[in-house]
Amino acid sequence: MKNIVLIGPPGAGKTSCGKILAELLNRAFYDTDALIEAQAGKSVREIFSQDGEEHFRQLETNLLDALINEPAKILPSVKTFVLSTGGGTPIRADNFAKLNKIGDVILIEANLDALTERVCQVSGSRPLLSDSSADTPQTAARARLTELLAVRNPIYQQAGYKIDTTQLNPQATALRVIDLLKLDA
Repeated sequence: MKNIVLIGPPGAGKTSCGKILAELLNRAFYDTDALIEAQAGKSVREIFSQDGEEHFRQLETNLLDALINEPAKILPSVKTFVLSTGGGTPIRADNFAKLNKIGDVILIEANLDALTERVCQVSGSRPLLSDSSADTPQTAARARLTELLAVRNPIYQQAGYKIDTTQLNPQATALRVIDLLKLDA
């Protein structure tokens, strides 16, 4: 069995879907941001503010390399897993190829309205979506998501599988992944 790797923009539902998917398939679930936080001993927000985005992107790349070359060091006694990535993980050179080595890559996406609504429900935890100069959190999130999607969508579209979650809840999305990959749950 191959691992499952979920990519996509902030708010698409990668983590929510991934947790349910892992449970349905009796696999371990991991989130790249949580793995990086555990290794760094600080939150993603702290890494961004103290060390910068480029440092965080390097930590992501290092994590992918370790998952390919030395998975037992990071995930002891885990055979197969579901991995939810940070929205920017695939954009760094060679990271998409690394994700494909780790498992089946599935793009979890949604329209801009849905993404904006979802990220505003969990405000404060996404450092790239913060903008204190905007009139409202929704305005800031929508503007920043528009910028991110313009850059990231061409890269995201390289995924072998795609699911639009605009009208789906995490459970339905997980079931769609199972159908797409023709897995038994």
